[in-house]
Amino acid sequence: MFHPLFCTNHLNKIIRSSSEQSNSSRYRSGRWKSKRNLDVFKDMSPIFKVKEGVAYPPFLLVQGNNDEPVPYEQSLPMFHKLCDCGADSQMIEVDKGPHEGTFWSQELLDLIFGFIMERL
Repeated sequence: MFHPLFCTNHLNKIIRSSSEQSNSSRYRSGRWKSKRNLDVFKDMSPIFKVKEGVAYPPFLLVQGNNDEPVPYEQSLPMFHKLCDCGADSQMIEVDKGPHEGTFWSQELLDLIFGFIMERL
């Protein structure tokens, strides 16, 4: 499973590597044409779907700063893109929050509930 911004991170690597390689770049175990890589990753990543002038529902991004599979820094570009496009968005950084498991707390659930109640 890919986190949306995981794709963006790999997309940026492919863009860099495609300028260094002739017609192909390596991604994981397969060799794909660079153009196909770009199209696939752009299609998978919601950051490329956010556009100015579009009415979006409120967004709440919740991210642990100790998440190894999906680093906290990968959620920041999505949050900033939403804000730049005028979307009602908030981001909660869970201190020492891993990807799963002990991530959830009553305090976090209360913040999520508050976000929902403010917007109903």
